[in-house]
Amino acid sequence: MLHSVFPATAPSRVVVFFLDEIAAGRLKPTAKIPSERELSDSLGVSRGTVRKALDELERKGLIKRRPGSGTFVTELAPEYVSAQGAAAAVPEISPAKLMEVRIAIEPQMATHNPFFAYLLKQINLIRAQSEWGVLKKKSLTAQARAQYQEQHQQILAALKKRDAKQAQQLLLEHLWLIDQHLFRPELGGRIILSLLFSL
Repeated sequence: MLHSVFPATAPSRVVVFFLDEIAAGRLKPTAKIPSERELSDSLGVSRGTVRKALDELERKGLIKRRPGSGTFVTELAPEYVSAQGAAAAVPEISPAKLMEVRIAIEPQMATHNPFFAYLLKQINLIRAQSEWGVLKKKSLTAQARAQYQEQHQQILAALKKRDAKQAQQLLLEHLWLIDQHLFRPELGGRIILSLLFSL
């Protein structure tokens, strides 16, 4: 199940190996993992491949490197692996189709409905898949990050005021901007938003 989440590159196969070890309980939180040289020898891959895999695991928060002490499995690792297993069971959904669903339902999640919470969890599981990560990495410029942060602050302020209508409007604008950055970078986000909300 876990294997379908990752592309079949050498570093990703090493990542999957670690996920399988964590899922099976052979690598527990706080456990020290072998050195790069030991992993290279035992897995039959280059040290460069091991290093790239460890970098990926560290970015995901699954391991923690402590200079002079070694590399250790984090407390969050089992929860992450469990979520990845669930994500792998989800039918393949393209980022574009996922954004359609997000735009349709996420603005309504300003309401208190446990089913929305369940749907949001499923959305986040799909977003954890590799294709979404690649798109996000390409589109997340410094300018986009600043825009997102400003929008997050505005949404939070609306929620604190208990203004559900404004929060929904702001969240919809936020999702349209993400959509524009991911799939229509040649167009200005302001143009899309102005056209949408002038209707």
